[in-house]
Amino acid sequence: MTLFMSHDCPKCGGELLIDTDKLIYSCDFCGMTFDFDYFETANLLSVANRALGRGEFNAARKMFEELSEKDPHDAAVLRGLLFCDEKIESLYSLDIEDFPIDTEGKHFTYSIEHADHIGLQYFGHIKNAAEISKKYQESVKEDQICQKECNDVGNQILDTEGRIDKLRHKVWTAIKVAFTAGERFDDSDTDSAIFYACCLPIVFALIGIGTGTYFFGIPFLIIMAILILLPIIIYNAIKYHLIGKMRKEVSALVEKDKELRQKLDESRERSENLHNEFIEEIQQAMDLEKTMFGEVGK
Repeated sequence: MTLFMSHDCPKCGGELLIDTDKLIYSCDFCGMTFDFDYFETANLLSVANRALGRGEFNAARKMFEELSEKDPHDAAVLRGLLFCDEKIESLYSLDIEDFPIDTEGKHFTYSIEHADHIGLQYFGHIKNAAEISKKYQESVKEDQICQKECNDVGNQILDTEGRIDKLRHKVWTAIKVAFTAGERFDDSDTDSAIFYACCLPIVFALIGIGTGTYFFGIPFLIIMAILILLPIIIYNAIKYHLIGKMRKEVSALVEKDKELRQKLDESRERSENLHNEFIEEIQQAMDLEKTMFGEVGK
């Protein structure tokens, strides 16, 4: 019996001795034994995985195909073949927002059909992650739509409150709103013209009232006062009617904004939960990879 030191033990890390009579490797530290094919297969798998990690998919696939001829049901080999076909370097490259594996495609179906019990668990986690990714993407789209609706409602609230402010503080603006049924307008270039257009008739009206009172007395003054106050009363009635109507619009918009924000919070919480579930599935798949690589060749 000839003994000499060779590989390190995959279990405990101790130095292995090779028994050329029995054609096995043995570990004096933990008592594990390994046949020659173990390290031949493990070395080829290690080289294939390194090529896969560098993105050398064609070279890696040839090595995984060679390993598949020895054991077509080995989970680590099926994983390598799937990753080569889907152009995936490792589980770390999987993105929940753009999941690259088609779980309905022929490559994934082949992996499921030929996997052993460990492989079924592994690919089961991959499939769960893919389903979670689809739900997450749908949830993100709902977030975006809901956020846009919130922004639109917020702008409508600001716009309506601005129109109310114009009604309360600008007489000529209020008149325009009354005649346009509350439609939005830009009065930046017309305010001065409207102001002076209103002032001139007022000046002439005051002159006329003074002259009429001088000739016709107090009854004429009373009649003219009624004629002047009546439009003011009508104007204020119209103004406050429009303000009341727009305040109701603001109240309805505020309620809608609350509902949308609550919906947005729920959607974001759902997205966060899905993201955590995705990470958990990927982590469980990574844990299984340790077992898969440890059992290659056994």
